[in-house]
Amino acid sequence: MANSNKEKIIIAFLDFLKRNSYSTITIEKIARKAKVKKEVIMAEFIDVDSIAMQYLNEVDIETLHLVKEDSEPNNPKDIMFNIIINRLEIYERDRTSVINLLGSKSDFRMKYISTMPRLVKIFDVVYKNKNNVSVKKLSRDIGFLYIYKQVLREWMANREVSELMSLTDKKLTRAGEIYSYLSKPVTILDDLLSKSLNSRNNK
Repeated sequence: MANSNKEKIIIAFLDFLKRNSYSTITIEKIARKAKVKKEVIMAEFIDVDSIAMQYLNEVDIETLHLVKEDSEPNNPKDIMFNIIINRLEIYERDRTSVINLLGSKSDFRMKYISTMPRLVKIFDVVYKNKNNVSVKKLSRDIGFLYIYKQVLREWMANREVSELMSLTDKKLTRAGEIYSYLSKPVTILDDLLSKSLNSRNNK
């Protein structure tokens, strides 16, 4: 995608965010900074939100690639750790821009929160032991996203990624301990739900 219009647009978008809030960005301003016509941007993107989403899509694709390389596919903690840290390392390249995009004052913040389940999809692609279903999987996924939000908040408060590695490891270890305590009752509940669904389907 080197030197493509899409790449120029995203670079201009991130560059504009270094010194400006998300609410002030317009297609016209991005066009001037990218040195392309407004019509060229409109051919690629619907609006500014879609440019932000494209940037996040590219972050997710790169994250997935790195996590596949770095992780043990049967180790959920290792996969979660690498998803969080690799994603933040990618964000680190454009720290100021990303903070202005995702910060509490940004109009885009709620839209970003709605994209967070994509981290679970990355996990599911990499994780080889896919026996967990229903309530068990849901509880694990909720815990994972909760930890990511906590670590992201620390990163946005200017904590370095290297400092966050230890924090992330501790939080995932603690979550694993809690998850193991809950595993048996959740498995029982899963079995009951599975039997209930099967009996309904057989009627």
